[in-house]
Amino acid sequence: MVTAEEKQFSILVVDDDEAIRSGFSELLNSEGYRVHVAKDTNSAYNLLNQANIDLVITDILMPGESGLSLIQEIMLANDEFKIICISGGGKDHGLGLLKIAQKFGAIKTLQKPISADNLIETVKKILIQQPETQS
Repeated sequence: MVTAEEKQFSILVVDDDEAIRSGFSELLNSEGYRVHVAKDTNSAYNLLNQANIDLVITDILMPGESGLSLIQEIMLANDEFKIICISGGGKDHGLGLLKIAQKFGAIKTLQKPISADNLIETVKKILIQQPETQS
């Protein structure tokens, strides 16, 4: 039997910013995670239907459908799915959207810019340690 620490978790990063997608992908790959990336919610839906994803990290503000819509759709399909929501949409505006994301089902929210250490610590806590209530 494979333990949580031995399993190679699969993470989907959804962000319209190429630098965020590639940076998160490189960082998470270096930690042993299998990483998929999507530039928008349509691409994310396709990947969610094709791959066995353990965690979604999504931006809120993207062209087209927002990350909030993605969170709602994922939670409708599986209300125990693990989602981290990120935003850099202005100090006050971003924080308000992150609070909404949490109400929609995001297990954790992070304000951009996000340090590498903070991202890795958050991902590990969510995937391996079965976190208590996240904020």
